[in-house]
Amino acid sequence: MKSKDTKIFIANLIKEYRFFNETFFDNELPERIDFGIVRIRHRADGITHESPLKISLSWNMVPGSQLFKETVLHEMVHIDQIINNIEIGHGDFFQQCAVIYLEAGYNINS
Repeated sequence: MKSKDTKIFIANLIKEYRFFNETFFDNELPERIDFGIVRIRHRADGITHESPLKISLSWNMVPGSQLFKETVLHEMVHIDQIINNIEIGHGDFFQQCAVIYLEAGYNINS
């Protein structure tokens, strides 16, 4: 990924984070966290890091796509779990969030 493409990718990631933070989290998630790109695809398209707080997405994601947005929102639930000392994972809390977001048109379980 070229430097210009990296900047566009990160800018889109920040844009979606801010939108979802306002829309679904009442701006209660940290305003500033780190964002990154994972060059090698792992088991998932996104990764949340605890220290420092960071969301990284796979380099092959298309900024602005539905999957990109859903992956950002998925990782934001993990940020919420971290800052509120909720067990990190895809258990009850995560599934409750998934139902709410699905009603709004975002499938974070995919």
